[in-house]
Amino acid sequence: MAITRPPLFTDSDMLTFRQTPTSEFRIPYTFVEALNEGTLFDRSARVFEEAARTQRLYDVVVGEDQRIIGAGMLQDTFKDADGIHREEELGALIVHPAARGIGIVGLMIKLILVHRYAVLRTSGGEEDYIAHVVDGNRGPIHALLTAGFEDLGPMKLHPGEFDGHIEHMMAPGENYVPMHAYRFNHHAIDNLIRDLWALWHAGRELTCEDRNLRLKVDFAGMVDPAFLDARVERIGPSAPTGA
Repeated sequence: MAITRPPLFTDSDMLTFRQTPTSEFRIPYTFVEALNEGTLFDRSARVFEEAARTQRLYDVVVGEDQRIIGAGMLQDTFKDADGIHREEELGALIVHPAARGIGIVGLMIKLILVHRYAVLRTSGGEEDYIAHVVDGNRGPIHALLTAGFEDLGPMKLHPGEFDGHIEHMMAPGENYVPMHAYRFNHHAIDNLIRDLWALWHAGRELTCEDRNLRLKVDFAGMVDPAFLDARVERIGPSAPTGA
């Protein structure tokens, strides 16, 4: 007898992009662990808890039961001698396999950057936002480039250089993981604000023509539409680059 699984979501569902409450940090942690993607750093629960406590853990939930379908975080990677963090790694970006292909990761990246850089204004313009993509994992590259990240070229990441395990990604006999590094161009922040503003006022939908799917999104809890209105009034609208 065939087992029929219910769909992950339907057109009537709302995708809600959130800053994960500190008390719920284990939800995205468990979600990432359960999907067990071999191209992600293996971060401990402590890293997720710290990210939630410092307003740098994010998730996407759907339906009345608020089931999680996506996650992402910013994580400290480097401190100067004065103890001030200068870099944050954009990572743990993952979406349920049944929810891929409709632009969730791209929208999440834009929301995280605007929330952190423009809404919270925590960096003072001095902090770099970086991302690393394991060679062969082409999934997030388009989303990163569209959001204003620039390709810094190939690099080798060794164990101990990051707060997370990477040994599962090393080839036999190697002591590093080949990756490409990306850095966010701060000058792109106004374009991201315009993109989010345009999406909000154009119906707040993500679409996938191949699957005849249209999903409403709500990100007001992360980036207030009134904030977007005020910023776009100041900087002026332009053609969106797409979510």
